[in-house]
Amino acid sequence: MWAAAFSAWPLSRFEQSPVVNTLLGLGTVLLVLFLIALSLDEATRLRRFLGALLLLVHYSYIASYARAYGLTVHLYPLLDVFTDAKGHASAVLDVGQLMIIYLAASLFLGRRKAAAARNINPSSGEGPEMETPRPGNP
Repeated sequence: MWAAAFSAWPLSRFEQSPVVNTLLGLGTVLLVLFLIALSLDEATRLRRFLGALLLLVHYSYIASYARAYGLTVHLYPLLDVFTDAKGHASAVLDVGQLMIIYLAASLFLGRRKAAAARNINPSSGEGPEMETPRPGNP
């Protein structure tokens, strides 16, 4: 039943663009790698690199998709909205804008941590004495 319904659907007769499919696959792999790198606390440079690469691939995908299927693209906050010639619209989460937000926040927090590290004062030496008697020793 599902196969018959899919074959009767008129949009299934469109040829798929190999460029669009390649960019979609590459974007998926980059997103998974980015999420894995996000779980690693020390991989800041790797996360930034993957985020920037994902940003470029996402916008290449959006442009290729719109060109391949004759759609116009409107960018809204966190959304890419595709519109065809008949006025039908569909929306996709804008991963590119999310990566821009992530990269900006990452750079801001990285600079903030670096500035805080430079402003740490060494302790004044006031604290527990170095020669505290041990229990059992008079």
